[in-house]
Amino acid sequence: MDGIPRGHHPAAEGMKSNRELPSPSLAHTVPQWLYVVIVVYNFCTNLIKVSFLLQYRRLFVGERTQLVCKWALIFIGVWAVAQVLILSLACLPLATIVPSMKDRCLPVDPTWYLSSAMNIVTDFAIFLIPIPSLITLRTTGRRQKALLLVVFGLGFL
Repeated sequence: MDGIPRGHHPAAEGMKSNRELPSPSLAHTVPQWLYVVIVVYNFCTNLIKVSFLLQYRRLFVGERTQLVCKWALIFIGVWAVAQVLILSLACLPLATIVPSMKDRCLPVDPTWYLSSAMNIVTDFAIFLIPIPSLITLRTTGRRQKALLLVVFGLGFL
């Protein structure tokens, strides 16, 4: 009934028990991939922020918005490099991959709290940048302006 051939049910095969441990090579490979994924993921989130800012520069030609976007682009660029360096030197997963780095890596909790806090702050700041331009936009009615704000707000989700 469930698409599994008779006699080959996962529970019957022992998937609920701990009979097989991962091979030592797999146990060493997983932290390496985790390390790569952490660095690439955080770098890519900053690239997405840069793409939002570049799009804002195209859409909103006001001098103030252009200046804010320019400084935000500089800040996000510097933060992207700093974040990759900070997360590259964090003890998790670095100390797992290279045990000799255990005493020379950055503590995990402050590193992740800083990274998370900066991501939240920059996300919120990027969300707020177009709001003044949208509010001062000349439209035929309040409904259109409200819908425009909602559409831009969807990008924050």
